[in-house]
Amino acid sequence: MNATSITILKQVISGVEDTKTIMERSGVKEWQFNSQVNGLSLQGFLQKTGNSLKLLDGVKPMMVKEISTRFDIEKILKDSNELVFSYLTEPTTINDIVRITGLSTSTVYRTISDFESIGILSRNADTVSLNNSDEKILLLSQVLKTERENMYEPNAEIIFRDATKILKSVTKGKITDGQLTGFSIFSDYGIEYHTNYDYYIKQEESITIQEALIHAVFIAQRNSDKTAMIMAIIFYL
Repeated sequence: MNATSITILKQVISGVEDTKTIMERSGVKEWQFNSQVNGLSLQGFLQKTGNSLKLLDGVKPMMVKEISTRFDIEKILKDSNELVFSYLTEPTTINDIVRITGLSTSTVYRTISDFESIGILSRNADTVSLNNSDEKILLLSQVLKTERENMYEPNAEIIFRDATKILKSVTKGKITDGQLTGFSIFSDYGIEYHTNYDYYIKQEESITIQEALIHAVFIAQRNSDKTAMIMAIIFYL
């Protein structure tokens, strides 16, 4: 989110509704203002009615409003900071953030410094994590992560993700980026077990049969599916 959008969002959060007043305070031309408002509307933050702007009553805007009373939301949402923030749902390393986001090391370090300056992040050597003491910060990171994943793969559900791989499911017959794994390859080895989903793993290395079994067990445990777990055991035997 750019600086102008954040300025507009802050004003609406503070209770200013008149579009002319907000535009003047934002210091931009009308076409620029309208462009930013449209962007904020598409992101689920604002609704424009006539000459008024109002904050939408959704999970994300309400969390941002609450967080803005304690933290500088500009340092969380500005430019690439928002992207980095969405990758902090669990402890990770700076090197992993650089690799996953494609941002430069200097940019990531600058973002981490921004987060530290407002007290939402802890750093231990090269490992960084959001402060567990603030539930809303953690929830917002998770919401932004989910939005990011749905934007790039709207048909896929992310089951597990780390710095090197993504395990996901799609409705049977749908195609997504990655290699078939888990129950989706059982029939290749003579075990006929069919589900309503296909499972894919996205990683650099070719998948091994051992990894496929691990993925099947993980999926069965996650879904509390006893039948699936039995089939995974049969596959192992």
